[in-house]
Amino acid sequence: MDGMEKLEREINEIFKKYARVDFISRPELKDEKLMGKITGLAPRTLTFIYMQIKKDICENIPKEEITEGRFDTFNNVCKTVFAGMKKEDEKWRSGGN
Repeated sequence: MDGMEKLEREINEIFKKYARVDFISRPELKDEKLMGKITGLAPRTLTFIYMQIKKDICENIPKEEITEGRFDTFNNVCKTVFAGMKKEDEKWRSGGN
């Protein structure tokens, strides 16, 4: 299992907890809009998911990804979190500043 697959599974567990959607068993939903007609998440639910991801997985989720609307599908959430994790790793390797 590579890093992105492990990350997807961790994020999927959060979605299962808060939204009762399992993107691993329903991969056809991975590119559906989270607040769209098919997935139907409420903004409040997506906020809880975002907060839990920040707490459990990655504190450094790039704000511009959120404000520019790229936290809108499961796949985009995974890509955004992965990018944040890479920034955290680079910051750590460079001495924290």
